[in-house]
Amino acid sequence: MNHETYTLETRRYFSSIIRSVFGDDPRTIEISDKIQIAEILTKMSKKINLDKRKMSYIWWWRGGNNHLEKFDVDNEYFYLNDWKLKISELYVNISPISIFDFIIFRVKGEDNDIPSIENYYWYKDEWSELDLNEHIFFDSSIRKPINDSVQYFTQPYNFILTAQFGLPNLKIYPDSVIEVMLNKLLFERISYERFKNWYVRILVSLKREIEEFYKYIVEYPMLALEHTLGKRLHDNIKELEKYKLTNQDFYRARALTTYIPYDEAGMWNPPSNKVAVYEGRYNHFGQSFLYMANNEETAFKEVIPEWHSSCSMVKIKLQKSVNVLDLRRVNFYSESNSLEYIFLHYILVHEGTISQETQNPYIKPEYVLPRFLADCARLYNFEGILFDSTKNNGINLVLFEPELLKKEGKICTDEDPYIYTKQ
Repeated sequence: MNHETYTLETRRYFSSIIRSVFGDDPRTIEISDKIQIAEILTKMSKKINLDKRKMSYIWWWRGGNNHLEKFDVDNEYFYLNDWKLKISELYVNISPISIFDFIIFRVKGEDNDIPSIENYYWYKDEWSELDLNEHIFFDSSIRKPINDSVQYFTQPYNFILTAQFGLPNLKIYPDSVIEVMLNKLLFERISYERFKNWYVRILVSLKREIEEFYKYIVEYPMLALEHTLGKRLHDNIKELEKYKLTNQDFYRARALTTYIPYDEAGMWNPPSNKVAVYEGRYNHFGQSFLYMANNEETAFKEVIPEWHSSCSMVKIKLQKSVNVLDLRRVNFYSESNSLEYIFLHYILVHEGTISQETQNPYIKPEYVLPRFLADCARLYNFEGILFDSTKNNGINLVLFEPELLKKEGKICTDEDPYIYTKQ
């Protein structure tokens, strides 16, 4: 197994353990109920101990790292390697991007459970004033042996559990900085939420870049490639593998003028040489793309005014492979793409940058960035974009050249248009 494959395997394994216990939905969870903590640790222990060969895939961190050798629960105690611990809190971060998955364990001090700075021995000059932004403590000073192979903690302590190649191992910041932040958390100078935001600050920083690019591209829509982030987005789309759709049904809806469905010709994309085609989320003015949804209800809600009860509907079949850019939300990235692309996709999709609702019917700056992505996709021979509906729990598909796809036999209607009435 080469290094890159091994790196991905460790992340996926750790993330699979988390998701098998906490579920797939990205979120943060703070747990302080001791019965619940015991149940969670027991579940994790059973999962981890199923394959002891992969224990090394999981590391615990606190200014350094160690891989797992033991992960067991016995009554009220949790055994981690040569530590015998009582856990008072768990803080879990489940992210679609596996390098950001972590669990913080807050250890209960056996002699004292209220952390006090005076009870720790610090790495600092004897006469210097303690600074939690800089100084760290000897954890050996608060550990006591039970026997030759097991130790316990007299004072409260905390540490992070991650994949072996989780974020700390990327050396984005020194181990000592992680320890400083954990100390601030331990002594309640920061909250769990603030720690998490610091930990994922790569994404926070990228979000700011996206926001700046969004303002720029709204002001100068024809100069997107002059912006550094515009170039990065372009280059990432250029290198992406295409997502293949085939043997799937999608639905197109049109508002009725009379209670009679349109004929088949009237249910395809509008002819831009005969009618005005206004800008959409992924098309410029005059570009006639075909917008569809993967179910009738979503198709209806996407295009029909809410005061209408019926519409003309047609089912369109993808009978040959269509290559699209996949901009759907995902719960867990496969990481077959580069981390750069995954980060960008996460910010664009999960943060809602490309799915903003329009605020003004006359100007629609919310569409400028999605249209830039569509231009990049068209340039590099993607045939459409798959994206989440903002109106319903469904998936939308926009196809750039539906006439060509019809001629190539990739899409077709296999039944007549019909009246659809909303439930």
